[in-house]
Amino acid sequence: MHSIATTMHSMIPASVKPSVTYFRYGCFLMVLSTILISISLADNLNNPTLTAWLLVTGSLVYLVSFTYVCSFSARMVESMLQGEILGNSDSLKGILCFWIYPIGLWYVQPAVRRILAQYDKQIV
Repeated sequence: MHSIATTMHSMIPASVKPSVTYFRYGCFLMVLSTILISISLADNLNNPTLTAWLLVTGSLVYLVSFTYVCSFSARMVESMLQGEILGNSDSLKGILCFWIYPIGLWYVQPAVRRILAQYDKQIV
């Protein structure tokens, strides 16, 4: 999702390009929460209160971060398909496809290929 979102973001004209800062924070928080969840699962016998706190906090942070990363990636793909910056409500189909990635791959992969093929033709 990171490579798709950053590639599509780089293709959008600079005058309407949305900020990528929160997307990067979301990716960082996904990694950090994965580490928290791993620590809590590895240390579940020593301190059950800390384990439960790390597991719940890490899971909630991961869920929120993953949702934002999916929505940003879907917005970038849908914006490139439509030719204008779209909101989250306009790219709901893409968000669900990124959220359920194995099934959504049937929609995401052809869309990305279509965008990249169009972009390559503009360069040549």
